[in-house]
Amino acid sequence: CLSITNDGNVASEPAYVIIAGIPTMVPGVTIDDNTITINGDNVNLTLSWGEAFNNFDPILSYTVSCSGDVTCPPDVTTTDNTTRNLTVTNLTSTTDYTFSVVATNSIGGGEAGIVMFTAPSLPEQVVNVMLTCEPVDLINQCAVDWDPVTVGNGQLEQPLVYQVYYNGTTVNVTSPTTTLTFEAPSLDVFVDNITVIVTAVNIFGAGPASDPVTEEIMSTSVVEARVALATPDENRLLHDITINCTINLDSEAEQCEVIAVADGKTTRTGTADITNGGMATVTVTGLDCGVTYTITAAGTLNGDLVGPRSSHGNIMSGPCPTTTSTSVVPPTTTMGPTVTPGS
Repeated sequence: CLSITNDGNVASEPAYVIIAGIPTMVPGVTIDDNTITINGDNVNLTLSWGEAFNNFDPILSYTVSCSGDVTCPPDVTTTDNTTRNLTVTNLTSTTDYTFSVVATNSIGGGEAGIVMFTAPSLPEQVVNVMLTCEPVDLINQCAVDWDPVTVGNGQLEQPLVYQVYYNGTTVNVTSPTTTLTFEAPSLDVFVDNITVIVTAVNIFGAGPASDPVTEEIMSTSVVEARVALATPDENRLLHDITINCTINLDSEAEQCEVIAVADGKTTRTGTADITNGGMATVTVTGLDCGVTYTITAAGTLNGDLVGPRSSHGNIMSGPCPTTTSTSVVPPTTTMGPTVTPGS
């Protein structure tokens, strides 16, 4: 660079020139997993990016473009250089997209920062739900199982949880478990229904619920069978017990049948009519002495069981009579005088 001094001489000095250019590539184009939401088949998300270097010419805006599917939103250009995020809506589940972000200054647009993305989905519908219930004493033991489902398409593979709903109760079961056992102790009515629905849930929400499955369960007709009297006569080999049955008032049973069972012993049975108050007094006769019997009870109608048989504990029959042993004492022999030969 040349200049003229005050005395008219020509002087030479170094000069520095900065040439501005287009911005650099936009860094850090990402999709925050926590911003992804799914509404039906529509996926929403937030795209964010870092600040591009302006190459000595201020950045005026950023432009976001989408490619890969007809559901791509139109290009969006920010109105300033400080906004570096954008909410994108109504993408389609299981669809591949490519998002690019370009920084622009007065000279032009720079190289695009790119992120590729597969829109995730909710889990599939749970199918083949099976429900079985077995009455055990006063409790219905139920088991439900179903076919496993996929987590849902997309770049996020997350643990799956199944939600099992049965009669207003919800239980979460973590994948890969596809079975659940539970107790249904309802005795409010004699015959009740258990309805089960299973839903698969990933981090975005619940998939379609399974078709409901209903199982009819029966509560025992005998709510309580309590020993009222056991004969304690020690002089008898066989004994009687008297059982008071309390009947579920919703039961159709007309008699209470009590069975006393002991391993290796003959089963004994007693039956009595049920009164209007839902009570029956049953006597079981002929129990072997000194034996522990398991008492079970069930309501019957015309000889047929009404509901499952319930167990009501053990009872020891009366003790066996004691026997007195008689000792036989041999007679005392009186020995004579000892005779010595030759005396």
